[in-house]
Amino acid sequence: MAPSPEFMQDLWVRKIFSTTGHTLLVYDYLLTLKDEVCYIWNRPWTIVKVMFLINRYGNLVGQTVIRLEEAGLLSHGSQVFCHRFAFFTSCFMILSTESIHILVLMRAWAIWGTQKRVANILIWCYVLYVLVLTGTATYSVTTNHTQFSQLDVTHICVGAVPIYHFKGYAVS
Repeated sequence: MAPSPEFMQDLWVRKIFSTTGHTLLVYDYLLTLKDEVCYIWNRPWTIVKVMFLINRYGNLVGQTVIRLEEAGLLSHGSQVFCHRFAFFTSCFMILSTESIHILVLMRAWAIWGTQKRVANILIWCYVLYVLVLTGTATYSVTTNHTQFSQLDVTHICVGAVPIYHFKGYAVS
C-alpha cells in the first residue's frame, strides 16, 4: 500500500527539522570548539568535566547516527533493524536528557551551598523521577509492538508513536 500524501508531507517536514537541528548542532560545535579547548581541555579532570564531555560528544555522535538513518543511509530494510534502531534511539534520548539533568542538579547543589541535606533532597527526587521514567519506558517496550509499515517505500524507520509518549515527554 502506497503511503498517503499527508504521510509523505509529514515525513518531509520531519526530515527538514532533523537536518536543520543537526546542522545547528554541528555549527554550534564548530563555533565553541576554540573555547572548549581553552576552558575545558586544559583543566583537571572532574566529574563536571566528564559530564560535559559525555553530553557534548555523546549528543554529537548520537544525533549524527540518527540523522544518517533518517536520511536513509543506515536502514537495512528490515523490521528487526528498525526495532533495534528504535531501542537505540530511545536509550540515547534518555541518556542524553539525563546527562543534562545531572549537570543541572550539580549546579543547583553548588548554588545552594553544597549542603548534605540539599544533596539528599536532590538525589531522592531524581531517583523517584528515574523510577517513574524507567517504569513508563518498560511499560512502553512491553506493550508496544510497532510495525514500520512504510519501510519498503521510505527506506527509513518510521513508526506510529502513541500519544502517551508525547504526554510522558512533556511531563518529564
